[in-house]
Parts: sequence; structure tokens; C-alpha cells
Amino acid sequence: MEYERTEDAQIQADLAGRAGQILLQYERCNEGHPPNQQYEATLAIALLQTMLTQCQELLKKYRKPGKAPLGLEELVAMANRGFDEPPPLLGLTQACILERWASEKPAVYRDLIECIRNALSHPHPQTCEGLPRTGYTTQMGSSGSIEAFVFTQSPWVGPSGELLPKYRPSRNDKKKQEEVVADLEKWAKNANVTNLSLVDTKDGYRPSWNGKPFVPVMRVRLDVAQLRLFVLALSDYLSEPLRQQVAQSEQISSV
Repeated sequence: MEYERTEDAQIQADLAGRAGQILLQYERCNEGHPPNQQYEATLAIALLQTMLTQCQELLKKYRKPGKAPLGLEELVAMANRGFDEPPPLLGLTQACILERWASEKPAVYRDLIECIRNALSHPHPQTCEGLPRTGYTTQMGSSGSIEAFVFTQSPWVGPSGELLPKYRPSRNDKKKQEEVVADLEKWAKNANVTNLSLVDTKDGYRPSWNGKPFVPVMRVRLDVAQLRLFVLALSDYLSEPLRQQVAQSEQISSV
């Protein structure tokens, strides 16, 4: 069945709507299967990655609800909300955030969305060696089934678990040092982090926060139930433009 298109000929709204329906349809068809043949968590992750790519691009472009395209105002408003504002949205709460750099501004939903999107789209090995790396892994329950997914965003660390060369300039390269300082200032402003600087340590120049080595890390945990709600809620938010277009067409045809 062909996708329904919005007025600007885009299929993304219908794609997002179908993503939620696919998960519900699978759950209905999967009833009665033994636990080792149930893959709803895997399906949810696959659907979530597809929608988060679309969602993140929209949120990067629109930061104010009033500037968003028709039907996406609520998505942008949701993304700007803090976790201390009731009721909880997307099945997510402040407790989902296991770790986050010290910021003067509380986390909002767009921070968590960005973290999970980057973790899914740029996965690196998740090991205990070296610095935290961007990626995701699972936590297993006592039954042997997947209990939760843990998503890590660590933008300054490479696949090997080491600080990217960009953030450890040579002592002899003043130009690179200045570039890193400018980059740190920009990141600190956007992340609302103070006292971030580039300092000369025994290992060379490194980012420092309040005199201590610093690497920004955000880690989020979603249990399987939260993951399911996240997929379904995001499907609703992203498919809203098509519903509004249909509603407008019906109003016009009834006149």
C-alpha cells in the first residue's frame, strides 16, 4: 500500500504512523509464542531508530513550537519540556537518565532524544576499558530475556575508548589549541556548563572542568515497557501532520 503524502509531498508522517501500527500488529500476532521466539524489543529498537532520525532532524531545525510546520507544534513543545514538568511524556522520566554532565540547566526531552538517537546511529563497542563510548547495549533479566536497553552518548570519545585527537592538541601547536578552546567555549555555552577549559597536564593539553579531566557523557536506561511506550508515543507525534491534513480536507469537503 502506497504511503499517504502530506501537502509538501512527504511520506514521513505516514511512515511514522505505520511504525507504531507495525509494533502493535506484531504484538497481536506474537501471542502464544514461547519467550525465546519473541522479538518485540528488537522490533521496537529498529522502529525507534527510523523515527528518531526523522525526529532529530526536525528538532535541530525547529526549537520554537510557533515556527514548526503544521502538526509538529506539539512535538517541538514536548522536546522543550523539562522532566520536572508533569505529566511524564513518551513513557520517560528523570530516573531514565543514569548519568549526565554537570549542567546549570536541567535536562529536557530533546536532550534525551538526541542521546538515544546518537547512540543508535553511531554505535561503538560498549566495554569497561577506556572512556565511555557512544553506543548501546542491553541488560538481561533473571529470566534470560532483555530487561532494558542502555544508551550512551559520548561525543568526544572515539571507537577505541580514547579522547579524540581533536581534543588533545600538541603542546607545540598553538593553532590547534586555540581551535579546541573555541570549540569548548561553544559546547559549554550550548550545554550550560561553566568552568570548562583546556589545561596543560602531564599527558598534554586536555579538557578540564573545575580542575579535573572532563569528557561529556550522557547515559540513558529504558526498560522494555518504556521502550514500547516511547515508540508508540513518538509515532503519534510524528504522524500528526497527516491527521491534521485529513481533518482539514474533510472540513473543506463538507462545506
